[in-house]
Amino acid sequence: METVYGFRPDLHPAKEERIEFSIHPRAQGWMRTHTLVWERERGAMGTASAKNSWPNRFSKHIGDKAFGLLMADDLGLPVPRTVVIGRRVAPFSFGRETGSTEVWVRTAPSVPQPGRFSTVKGWVDPFALLTREDPNGEFISSVLCQAAIPAEFSGAAIRGGNGSFIIEGTKGEGDRFMLGLDLPQELPGDVIEKVESTFNELTSAFGPVRFEWVYDGSRVWVVQLHRGATETITGVLVPGDAERWQRIEAALPLEEIRSAVEQLEDGSGLIIVGDIGLTSHIADVVRKAGRPARLERAVAA
Repeated sequence: METVYGFRPDLHPAKEERIEFSIHPRAQGWMRTHTLVWERERGAMGTASAKNSWPNRFSKHIGDKAFGLLMADDLGLPVPRTVVIGRRVAPFSFGRETGSTEVWVRTAPSVPQPGRFSTVKGWVDPFALLTREDPNGEFISSVLCQAAIPAEFSGAAIRGGNGSFIIEGTKGEGDRFMLGLDLPQELPGDVIEKVESTFNELTSAFGPVRFEWVYDGSRVWVVQLHRGATETITGVLVPGDAERWQRIEAALPLEEIRSAVEQLEDGSGLIIVGDIGLTSHIADVVRKAGRPARLERAVAA
């Protein structure tokens, strides 16, 4: 609340007191504050604890990417300086300076839509971007302007089947890898170690997560964070059997793969022919559909 709206709820409950209240972006009520107290009740008992779980209504309100990064920033992990330009809230910012004067502009849908909407290196008009890609305001909640990171390695990490960590990446910037245009490369041991350390901090706080990272030569930055585990293991994106299998080439553009997945008939599974990253947007699209999906290496001609 303090980061997004600039204030904390003005509540000072006494011991064993229950309060009903509402909070408002604009000052309201007799006292002209952002917090309206509707009822106070003495003698209330019970315990409660906050649960960092999303998607929720607020994460959808500001955009899933924005909310995930706020959670990582609140945890104290390196998150690049980010300005959130929302449809329904005034612009707000958080994160750390990266030492770069370049920026990435990222669309932030209300819920994850892997690779569906634009990510652009360099400044573009965020309002023109919203108008072009989501003119009716159905999907994209905000646009993020994120400080670039001088990248030695970039990639993504997920919780796979049997509780395993799957860490993949490539040298330099990872946008082509995430779109499935480049395959993962072998990462240095110290990079894997630092990504795994970040993974442990995130899972300890939020449970199973998947996140995109950038390594600048000394630290791992969190550039996207989402909740959820997968059952992915080598050769199997989504376990299960199917009545029939549809084959699709991994080299197809992401949107064609998305369309093919969305058009699968009931009882059908998917065989992806060719190599893809298990943490790429292609893999995310297939997992999100929830249909059985296997990987098959292409046979050389």
